[in-house]
Amino acid sequence: MWLRQVALVAHDLEPVVAELEAVLGLQVAFRDPGVAIFGLVNAVMPVGGEFLEVVQPVKDDASALRYLHRRGGDAGYMLIFEVADALAHRERVLALGARQIAAMDKRYVFTHFHPADFGGVLTSMFLTFNANIGVVFTMKALIVVIMGGVGNLAGALSAGLILGLVETFVATYVSPGLTLAAVYLIFLAILLWRPSGLFGKARR
Repeated sequence: MWLRQVALVAHDLEPVVAELEAVLGLQVAFRDPGVAIFGLVNAVMPVGGEFLEVVQPVKDDASALRYLHRRGGDAGYMLIFEVADALAHRERVLALGARQIAAMDKRYVFTHFHPADFGGVLTSMFLTFNANIGVVFTMKALIVVIMGGVGNLAGALSAGLILGLVETFVATYVSPGLTLAAVYLIFLAILLWRPSGLFGKARR
């Protein structure tokens, strides 16, 4: 895990950006239209291999505006960490009791956590997609196929439903961090009971 980006929040974006450019010699490299979903506009400046971002709330219901009011003026706002396995870290942090306020698992994986659970600082963890990111999902798909019985569609559907229910139950009533362990446990138990899978035919 390493710190990749620090975000500041300001009532007026451009004067802050101009001062950072003048004092630190930085240049704006990117303005992300995607932050509009949070009621923000921004400017992102590279600092070596990391980034400094300044955001400005432009909607009355933006959480950043409420943060500005609580802080009494421009302030530090967000820490963004790159991690090796964003899904695993999400489950680990949620299991510790932190609250998730935003997440995405599409173009890349990220999770924003509630500032009250991180010392008053909005904290995010992310990982861009790479060749290894689908390993967990591939393993689950393999488990579903084997557990249901290789080549049996009804078996695969049944196994998928069983594992989905198990994961939901464990995440809700036990711990989100134990869902994968529960999947493997159910998988092994069924294979010990029926080595050919739920609907597989035993071979002589």
